Amino acid sequence: MKFNTLPTLTLFSLLLTSASSLNAQDSDKAEKTEEIKEFNVGAFQFDIPEDWNWIETSSPMRAAQLSFINEDLKKKVDVVFFHFGRGQGGQVHANLERWKSQFNPLDESEIYNAIREGNVIHYLSAKGTYNRGIPGGKVTPVKDSGLLGAIIEHPRGSVFAKMTGPYAVVKTATLAFRTMIEGQVPSDPSEEDEKAKDPEKSKKDSKDKKDDKSKSSKKEEPSEDKSP
Repeated sequence: MKFNTLPTLTLFSLLLTSASSLNAQDSDKAEKTEEIKEFNVGAFQFDIPEDWNWIETSSPMRAAQLSFINEDLKKKVDVVFFHFGRGQGGQVHANLERWKSQFNPLDESEIYNAIREGNVIHYLSAKGTYNRGIPGGKVTPVKDSGLLGAIIEHPRGSVFAKMTGPYAVVKTATLAFRTMIEGQVPSDPSEEDEKAKDPEKSKKDSKDKKDDKSKSSKKEEPSEDKSP
């Protein structure tokens, strides 16, 4: 009895082709991920620390997301950035207290500040049982957790960054996190920043422009209306 092996060989060839195509796509995706060395959030540009990973986020609430895996401990931390725009996101103190409230119990916490390039940075370091999940929704208590959060004030809107995970990993990643936060540079300096810092100057500039426009209109005003 003879068997027709052509359909089987054809199917096998198709599977190999599909697998090769998927591997190529994964390879291309990995290469693209490796190319990302910096990113912008709000008015700042940040450099991704060495050995940290860029994570594509599908959440419109998150401006950027990173992760770091401690190879010795075989555990990771997640870092999320938020930016809501000028005047949005709430007060600094309220946000720091809200982050602290995500621990129950809270074993220890510390708030401290830094100033870089004229921008005030507020830090919160916390340790305890972290309630992982959506605030107001279902949460999962995780013992021995750590959090290092940073709020960078800026006229165009504060930038919020929060690193969470096992306390031991958060501790080892603290220096890299702070270096990233404090090494930020303005991503797009603009006149709007100066206006936001000095509202009175902004009002004066606006008034001067209106006066100039009014004078210009009077000089060019025709003696009769010639419009259609």
